[in-house]
Amino acid sequence: MRACSIDPREKRKQDVHKGATVHRATVECYRKLLDERGTLQKTPGKASKLDERAVRLLAGDLQLEPWTTRSQRTEFLLPSLG
Repeated sequence: MRACSIDPREKRKQDVHKGATVHRATVECYRKLLDERGTLQKTPGKASKLDERAVRLLAGDLQLEPWTTRSQRTEFLLPSLG
């Protein structure tokens, strides 16, 4: 999965300014968000489930053993954190 270089909402705004058509459902969705929140900005995501110590352990493990799978990392991380 590649990261988006620009927020899709900003891209839609740019497209509309250029004269492109936008589906009615998209406009209605954005209007609803604007009415409910007062802004089209994204809401902050969930808080991380890992604390600072776990992130450091995981980063260190990733550097030492980049070939391990997610399940192997989980097996390493859970006993280390207690």
